[in-house]
Amino acid sequence: MYYALYRKYRPLSFGDVLGQEAVTVTLRRQVATGQISHAYLFTGTRGTGKTTCAKILARAVNCLNPKDGDPCNECAICKGLLEGTLYDVEEIDAASNNGVENIRQIREEVVYAPTAAKYKVYIIDEVHMLSPGAFNALLRTLEEPPAHAIFILATTEIHKVPATILSRCQRFDFLRLSKKTLIGQFRTVLEKEGKSLEDEALDLVAEMADGSSRDGLSILDKVIDLNNFEEVESVRGVIPKKRIYNLLKAAAQGDTDTMFRAVEDMYNASADLGRLCTNLMDTMKDVMIFRTANNPSALLEKSEADTEALKEIADLYPTERILYTLKTLQDTVALLPRSLDKRADTEVCMLRISRPELQPDSQALSARVATLEQELKTLKQNGIPANVPPKTAAIQPKATVEAIPEPPLPEEFIPEPPMPEPYLPEPPKQSEFRVSPPKKEPPVFEDPFANPSVTSAGKYVEPTETPASHPAARPSAVPPPSRQKPTFEPSENTFVEGWQPLDAWRDIAHTVSRQDRVVGYILEEIPAVYQGRNIIVLAENDEDYKEIKTPQCMEMIRAALVENRKEGYNVKIEHCTPDKYIHHATIDHLKKENLFDFGDDDDEIPEYDQ
Repeated sequence: MYYALYRKYRPLSFGDVLGQEAVTVTLRRQVATGQISHAYLFTGTRGTGKTTCAKILARAVNCLNPKDGDPCNECAICKGLLEGTLYDVEEIDAASNNGVENIRQIREEVVYAPTAAKYKVYIIDEVHMLSPGAFNALLRTLEEPPAHAIFILATTEIHKVPATILSRCQRFDFLRLSKKTLIGQFRTVLEKEGKSLEDEALDLVAEMADGSSRDGLSILDKVIDLNNFEEVESVRGVIPKKRIYNLLKAAAQGDTDTMFRAVEDMYNASADLGRLCTNLMDTMKDVMIFRTANNPSALLEKSEADTEALKEIADLYPTERILYTLKTLQDTVALLPRSLDKRADTEVCMLRISRPELQPDSQALSARVATLEQELKTLKQNGIPANVPPKTAAIQPKATVEAIPEPPLPEEFIPEPPMPEPYLPEPPKQSEFRVSPPKKEPPVFEDPFANPSVTSAGKYVEPTETPASHPAARPSAVPPPSRQKPTFEPSENTFVEGWQPLDAWRDIAHTVSRQDRVVGYILEEIPAVYQGRNIIVLAENDEDYKEIKTPQCMEMIRAALVENRKEGYNVKIEHCTPDKYIHHATIDHLKKENLFDFGDDDDEIPEYDQ
């Protein structure tokens, strides 16, 4: 039976594990000294040796003849574990056994002692796939398992493991394998298999493995019978590096035809267009390191040919344009899986990275400016001044043409003629125009809700004359004859500053009557006076005073004020006769409104100028 290379050459001891010295040395020392923990957690990317170290540790703790912490792989326990005939070590796939019932089964079995081995070991691979209920069921057993039980958890996504599980385990992080380590492993395998591959092909396989030993051995198993590098590239379906380098050079020079041709070739070959963008992005990332790092060779493990090609490309791309190209390629790689037309989106990406001036954003503008600065710097290094255009052959005219002299300027400035004066009609004669004297209106007393000329203190303000009230007299008009304003001495009937009768109180009473007719009738029969924004209701009758003074009536009065748009006034109920406030009002105002009976209508009223 044929075994895959990654199964055939799986390490059998801690010393055979490559690139994980920090983990293997610690585990070997714990086994040798007997300081074995009850729970381990191995985390790292795929193919770095997590499950392999878990199996080696399971054999080492149960080995009858351990050698410096490594299993002997020769005793009955080791052979039984290698052949799978000993059931004291159980390997569980959490991706397919992630329920609470599976963990409950482990809890029921763990209490029993192992049949032949010293420890019963449970290896739970991809432990991050367990459900929340399964994690909770595992907590208690994982914290205090029986003395003969050991749990080894392995995961590639440590961020999905709850913190309660992490705190109960010893965590070991497995690192990616370096390119040099992988190439050495491949050569060892090829030597044992009696095969050979070119160094350039091995370098390509190690680069495609991306730090995973299992992935690298799987790729090597596929190309182990090929002869040269070109065949390895064709089998793996990758774009040749030389073509990627040429595409980046063409993009730096603005050669869109070459970019579109590469997209068309991959489309006709039914290849994944996302791989083209991915390879360009990976190569541009290396170009960025060569452009910005002080020692890029130590950061990137590249061959001499690749190093020279990357340096040449780095000289063509300023740092700003490298960042712009990387951002454009990353956006396209993320867009292609859900794109409706992958070819069109890929061609747009090729156009953007080769012609940054077509992109209106600030990053493209920075890339264009950086490219111009680099071109100016190159010109200066070549000895060509940046501010002097290159010399070109002068074009000799066929025949001499006499220059036409320009016309002389005028000696004196001729001003423009003045504009004609506008026609104004003659003013009328004095006999044709007569100005009538302004008619003075008598003073009118109104309540504060309707006449703003009444001040807050109740004092009447005589209306002022405005220019709009009568036409202004022309200078040539005859002024009207002056009339002397009649004067009168203040008497007991003239206005005295104080409280005024409130005419609008009937509207308030009418509004209250809609809720309570009795109260509205009482309010309509009794007077009210105002001064500014203070209103006093004069209740002479004791029963009316008590009826109005109730909180229900006061609430209805306030609601009536709001409904009549008088919410800014303060209302007070006072038990007194109207004479206490009414005698301050003018008699003509009281008689005009017919508020109270003050006697005969022949009372003298001051005469105003009509």
